Amino acid sequence: MRRNVLGASFFCGAKSDLLWMAPHEHWDGQGYPRGLGGETIPLLARIVTAADAFDALTHTRPRKEARSARPALVEMKRGHVDPQFDPQALDAF
Repeated sequence: MRRNVLGASFFCGAKSDLLWMAPHEHWDGQGYPRGLGGETIPLLARIVTAADAFDALTHTRPRKEARSARPALVEMKRGHVDPQFDPQALDAF
């Protein structure tokens, strides 16, 4: 079982819709657990993906320092070359 799918399986049975969205599908279809892409990904999941990425980039983690908001957004928008985010959700964010 791929590591990402194994991680996603921990959320099975979660009572919160947001926890079900935690395993992130990518706009380009390269996410997990189902490899959904584009508008087949529920809108809430597309919004949560952008918010979660921003949160991760702007907070200190064990292996990285926090970025300020502007550099974090620049990095997220670079993803349009190899899209992880719904372009409209990211623009609205």
